[in-house]
Amino acid sequence: MATVTATKITVTPSGSACGAEIGGVDASKPIDPQTVAAIRAAWLEHQVICLRGQDLTAEDHRRFAGYFGQVGAYMRPASRQHPSHQSN
Repeated sequence: MATVTATKITVTPSGSACGAEIGGVDASKPIDPQTVAAIRAAWLEHQVICLRGQDLTAEDHRRFAGYFGQVGAYMRPASRQHPSHQSN
């Protein structure tokens, strides 16, 4: 399958029923709105996305996830949550 380039990223379909690998993104740094939009479009088109080789802190992960929706409460018992992420 062909690699599609949008903004500064590459989107390579997995070749399976769903999924794609996103390249050209360093999720440990803030991302511009156009790149976020391109990643969101790939996510909506392929249902599953993978960004390989990312070295993220907990804060990096929360920031990146926050581009795609509110980061909120876990739906599991507090006893099974990571202490720094507890919500109930």
